[in-house]
Amino acid sequence: MPHGYVEAENHISRAEKANATRRTRGKEEAPPDALSSVANKVYEKISIYIPTNIKSKSKKANFVSISKNSNIYAGIDIDVASGGGLRMNEERSGLIGVPYKGSKNPCDPILEYDVDKNELIFRSMSKSDYEHLKSTRELKPTTETSISPAIAYSLEYACPEASETIQFILKPGTSEELQTIGLSMGKAAEERFPTMTKSLGKWAMTNAQFKSEGKQMTTQLGQGDAINIFNKCIVDYKPIQRIFK
Repeated sequence: MPHGYVEAENHISRAEKANATRRTRGKEEAPPDALSSVANKVYEKISIYIPTNIKSKSKKANFVSISKNSNIYAGIDIDVASGGGLRMNEERSGLIGVPYKGSKNPCDPILEYDVDKNELIFRSMSKSDYEHLKSTRELKPTTETSISPAIAYSLEYACPEASETIQFILKPGTSEELQTIGLSMGKAAEERFPTMTKSLGKWAMTNAQFKSEGKQMTTQLGQGDAINIFNKCIVDYKPIQRIFK
């Protein structure tokens, strides 16, 4: 499951390196249209992971993420005119909860940040758990209480009429605080957090657990200290409007 920012960066970087090689060998560079073609191919590849209610206004390839409101179009445009590379959509900047900066490492526990460096995270939950969130402004613990930095992965746990997918906006540094009581589970998590203690036994009341699932890093909050950290760091939350086919 590719993360939009990372996939875009990889393809554009390859195109730019190819042009650099052409320059070194005295050959003609690929025209901007070639970069545009690469960009559109990337968009076609990742579009299946985009919620069907999120659309792009731009005629350029647009790597769509998620936004605070369904009428705000989040994403990164490819700036073909300048020879490739990513640039921010200025119409979106400065809005709390709207992705402003993305991580290049798909194994990071946080993949997107807003302009205030708040961390953006997602969870699909039952209708009753959403009612609890609305009444208390706290996430209700379940067995593992997993949260995901990737909207596409979180949507895999959503179902029509029986659940809600929520975007949480968390204070800067929330994930780092969770990592101080974190345990790594599995090879990918151990490589991403080499100094973190490995998960070997009971953890849910005292620790957070980090686990790679679906090519993204899930943070499991459990039922105790980690979910308490999470709840105290909630800046805001928004339900994601979904359309199921």
